[in-house]
Amino acid sequence: MYYAQVNQQATHTSRVITVTGNGQVKATPTSAQLQIEVQTQGNNVQVPQQENAIIMNQVIQSLIALGIPREQIQTTSYTITPLYKFEDGKQIFNGYEVINAVAVNVTNTDDLGIIIDTAIENGANRIASIQFNIDHTDAYYQQALRVALQNAQL
Repeated sequence: MYYAQVNQQATHTSRVITVTGNGQVKATPTSAQLQIEVQTQGNNVQVPQQENAIIMNQVIQSLIALGIPREQIQTTSYTITPLYKFEDGKQIFNGYEVINAVAVNVTNTDDLGIIIDTAIENGANRIASIQFNIDHTDAYYQQALRVALQNAQL
């Protein structure tokens, strides 16, 4: 069937205005977490394990002597990995590697330099990461949102 006069409704296009605003707020970190590691190697597994334990205990005691509470020093990983080298296309066993990692929570970020120096001086041979933290991030987010809204209205 064919209807010659079909009423078609005109589609109404919506009119939209998009506004963008930028807001930035700076904040000083209130704490930090360091990952300090001791890495040792040896031909059999016992020697690097023992050496690693002695060095890590020395590192931990030196951090405690700086005034860092023992509860703020936590073991995060302990790995033993066989090592291999390749000669003439052949895999040859080359001993073991032991890595012991601790996370140190620091409430005074001004002390980071002395903490790193002390750990290194006492046998740590890797600083794997430093993560800065800010308390009450929601307040800073809300402040940045207000600044962005003001910027968008300009």
